[in-house]
Amino acid sequence: MLLSCLSLLFGCTEDLSSPGEVKNLRILAIRANSPMLAVGQRTELDALVVDVAGADISLSWEVCPFTRGSSEDFACDYPDGTPASLKAELSGSGDTFAFVYSDALAGYVQSVCSQSVELSDLLPEGITLSNCSPGVDMEVRLVARSSAGEERIATKSLTLLPPITKPGPPIQLNHNPRIASLDFEGGESVSSEAKLVRCDIDAAFIETTHSNPKATPKEEFTEIAWYARDATLKRERSAYQTDYLEPDEAMQNRITPTGEHPTVWCVIVDGRGGVDWAEMAF
Repeated sequence: MLLSCLSLLFGCTEDLSSPGEVKNLRILAIRANSPMLAVGQRTELDALVVDVAGADISLSWEVCPFTRGSSEDFACDYPDGTPASLKAELSGSGDTFAFVYSDALAGYVQSVCSQSVELSDLLPEGITLSNCSPGVDMEVRLVARSSAGEERIATKSLTLLPPITKPGPPIQLNHNPRIASLDFEGGESVSSEAKLVRCDIDAAFIETTHSNPKATPKEEFTEIAWYARDATLKRERSAYQTDYLEPDEAMQNRITPTGEHPTVWCVIVDGRGGVDWAEMAF
């Protein structure tokens, strides 16, 4: 499922009449190599950030227990008494950001899950608490700034599983889907104008999941988002699941160049926050 305002794919602070059109600084996707973590595990985040002007871009990262709404730029909120040392662990800068689910955070997650009803009553209006199924979602807030003065903000959820306190069935961790290739259908363009392009999803990386251990596992839906520079798209969104949609229907798009540097990006998102992307210029 795509996040509210498709913030996983582009900054919600933007006013976008056509989400698939790239003509300035954009955050198109945020990816964690492990989007669901058990205590002690580490994940590394990166992002697909594009600036058609070619300006230098700096990235600032922050992992937030709570975030405010889009009108407040998804500002981070921390529980009272959060040590400064822990806040420092939850922030960084650079093209990538490494995050470790530490014992200190495990205590916070356990507290949230055991006192969710009481804690919900104490939160400011507009801030909601995770229901702890399967874990607590923490928002990664990314700020991209260009040397030309533009700024974009986007968020992505990381799921932190509570510490294991009693025996039970293992929780199925989520992994990222994979794009096998992004290319012209048949390996070449269909004409000098419109291009038939295929974003081929690797079936080996499509996971099955279930709502509870007794339920029949189901294949995850994969959302496909298309973006283009100096080109128009036949469509900007599609979805794929083996049992319901034909691959050609979901994975193909017709793209018409309109400028000097036609470029297309394909971003795929699975139902539990896994992400992958590919880029092709032509």
